[in-house]
Amino acid sequence: DTSTPVMLHVGKTKFRARVRHFAGKIPGFIFSNYRQVTFALRALVPNEDYIKILHAMWRELTPLGINDPDVIDYLRSVPPSRDGLPKEQMVMRYGEGMTNQLRNTLKDSLRNFINSDNTFILELQEMIEAVNVALFVINVFSIVITVISLTLSFFVLLVSFSANVSENSWEFGVLRAVGLNKLQMVKVYVYESLALMMSAGILGFIVGIFSCSIMTYQFTQISELPFSLSLPPFVMLFTICSSILVAILAPYHATRELKDKQIANIVKGL
Repeated sequence: DTSTPVMLHVGKTKFRARVRHFAGKIPGFIFSNYRQVTFALRALVPNEDYIKILHAMWRELTPLGINDPDVIDYLRSVPPSRDGLPKEQMVMRYGEGMTNQLRNTLKDSLRNFINSDNTFILELQEMIEAVNVALFVINVFSIVITVISLTLSFFVLLVSFSANVSENSWEFGVLRAVGLNKLQMVKVYVYESLALMMSAGILGFIVGIFSCSIMTYQFTQISELPFSLSLPPFVMLFTICSSILVAILAPYHATRELKDKQIANIVKGL
């Protein structure tokens, strides 16, 4: 409620304040919509009001207030400012067309004025590049795991269809006897393999999307970020194409030896 004045407690000193806006997110500051953590959040106030609050805090800590030698030494230790207020951070925006070389030159120039180990420079573009590198490594790792899984799946399908063809060789020979040619018989097993692959793939995709959505939603609720679910298109396309290829090659290789035999030998199981 922005129409009701609030009581701001700074130690034992109280200030009556008026709230202009309740912010959920502001770049560079810690804000939250959860009431449970409001006691640890920050408030943005004008410099004039901040000076009054700061002097009240110093008067509470020491009888001399701002004239105390320890306070004077502290103010001398912090970087100087135009209004005499200690600053915690400085936010800068690059101009358009800023190259990497100019960014690095600016950061090196700023480091020349930093004489404290507790002061450091954070660059958004550099952090984005680091996140992109991490995402690229994760995608490569996912592709490697996919290749290993598909290779194992190929051999499992090959062994499964080889055993299936051997056990059902009599049905294979009967279908050949009633008029099906070699290519049609191979298609029967390929279609069976594709049906198994598609049913398992669709079921796994639904379960994966459901699980991923729940985990992403929980993360966004904690971090108070907008819900956004993005799927890696290259990894998905590679997985789908590789799965179809494995589903075709495994039954084809399993029926290659049997389809070239004579119909009588297939029916006899020779």
